[in-house]
Amino acid sequence: MLRRARNLRAQIGADNVVRVIRHDETVDCGPRGLGILDAFARPTALGDALRELGGRMAGEQDWMEVTATIVRLHRSGILHEGGRQASDGPVGDGGFGDPIVHAMMLNDRARTGGFLRAIAQVVRPGEVVLDIGTGTGVLAVGAARAGAGRVYAIEAGAMAGVAQEVIEANGVADRVSLVEGWSTQVALPERADVLVAEIIGEQPFQERVLEMTRDARARLLKPGARIVPSRLRVFGLPVDIPAELLASRLLTPAAVDRWRAWYAVDFGPLAETAGGLSHVLMLDPDSARSLPALAEPLLLADVDLATFEEVTIGSTVLSRASRSGELNGVVVFFELDLARSEVLTTDPNRTTNASSWRNPVWIFADPIALSEGDPFQISMSYREPGRPNGVRIGRA
Repeated sequence: MLRRARNLRAQIGADNVVRVIRHDETVDCGPRGLGILDAFARPTALGDALRELGGRMAGEQDWMEVTATIVRLHRSGILHEGGRQASDGPVGDGGFGDPIVHAMMLNDRARTGGFLRAIAQVVRPGEVVLDIGTGTGVLAVGAARAGAGRVYAIEAGAMAGVAQEVIEANGVADRVSLVEGWSTQVALPERADVLVAEIIGEQPFQERVLEMTRDARARLLKPGARIVPSRLRVFGLPVDIPAELLASRLLTPAAVDRWRAWYAVDFGPLAETAGGLSHVLMLDPDSARSLPALAEPLLLADVDLATFEEVTIGSTVLSRASRSGELNGVVVFFELDLARSEVLTTDPNRTTNASSWRNPVWIFADPIALSEGDPFQISMSYREPGRPNGVRIGRA
């Protein structure tokens, strides 16, 4: 049984050869490298992996190169024997394999506590619960304590080993089964009564909550299964971002003049290249709250996670300015209906810097000057054909 180590970096050269970097060592994996690494994403018998790879082989020489590559990857530690390897555990890389990221979420008592309270309300004794993106396993433990007869905790990242240990340390390993992999790629022995999916990012759709929820409903849940969260609403707050903040974030004429004075180099072409582009700035709730609002928040998306069918979002909402100013930014926040009495929000006017979610602020290089009462519009797209994901502004 071999499995791929975690925290690898891969490079694909112009010669189509894959090179994997681990602990500052570079290993040549040949042109079949990505397929080999994918075959061992989970603990896999060598014979099973070779049978999977066999359909792609062109001849005897191809077979020889693939088997030689597997031996080379095993000797380097990129393919190791057994299940988990301590040295391949979470690292401080800032991603979801970073323990500090999970510590921030656990420190967000409103977020984690809200999910746990909702699970206690929704789960009935003996039910089957599916937890997608279990992370540390905290919500899976909560589901077991709420009376679930069986919990399937799915985790594709480096926290899987930690989650298993947390499950065991809290005495619920008899009812909670850790399933490593992406939820869209695994199969379960039974369908679930309840789905828990704490996969809402600061950019609300960036963790593919729509795609994963729709797939789970089709393959992994019973008809009429209950979902936590059950509803996601996304809002856009039009703001007038102060000039001093913009100056540090955008390629403005003033910035070009400043750089010319500092470095005696004309950066005009750089400013022309960036002209008209939008940028996203991540702000804590206190900072987002300080931005002057030009109107009330606008509802850009409202998704019932139990019934939606399309994973595309395309909306345009009209409004009027409640004060004069330059519309040059949109603060994005969301609300989650977790259970009948549990709602979470990232509205900067209703939360604090204790939140582990920050607010994306879309900044626009071509602002719209507004007087009180002037009409304007905000649009939002996600996987909409012909449009990039994100937020746009325009005159109505």
